[in-house]
Amino acid sequence: MQEPLKTLKEDNSFEVFINRIATGSINLPPDDLDPEFLERVDLAQPAKEDDDHPAPKGNRAALTRASRYLGKSSVTKRALIKANYLCEYDSSHITFINETSGQNYVEGHHLIPLSFEDNFEHSIDISQNIVALCPNCHRKIHNASFTVKSEMIEKFLSDRIEILKKRSVVVLQEDLIGYYN
Repeated sequence: MQEPLKTLKEDNSFEVFINRIATGSINLPPDDLDPEFLERVDLAQPAKEDDDHPAPKGNRAALTRASRYLGKSSVTKRALIKANYLCEYDSSHITFINETSGQNYVEGHHLIPLSFEDNFEHSIDISQNIVALCPNCHRKIHNASFTVKSEMIEKFLSDRIEILKKRSVVVLQEDLIGYYN
């Protein structure tokens, strides 16, 4: 066992790899976008995220090198399952069959961005705050005009405002729209 460690230390490949990750010159995909990781997330045990009670702030979302906050993959997977792997903006948006899940490929999007979690008493990394979107609509909610984004946000908030309130997550529509600008 000592021999491989000695070899790694001598050629510095491990240190170079770690340094590249630390400096951001290697970008590793986040686990919540890796379908194989999502398939390994165990949903056999019921989670507190599925009840109608406020979620305590505990395991905070991590800030990645790309200045993005990541939520829990299990929460995202639950939201995609609840949406039946269909785009919640337009369920006729069919993408492709994900090789790992065998389902239509959709991505989880936090309606209330995790970067604003400090504005809330309870965690917003809950399945009720995650919208399943096809890749095109996911890009649209991030990059479209203010008018298009506002229309999308209004639709999603009206669809889930009551279930968010049950989880003690209350947001005004004008505040939510402001988070996207």
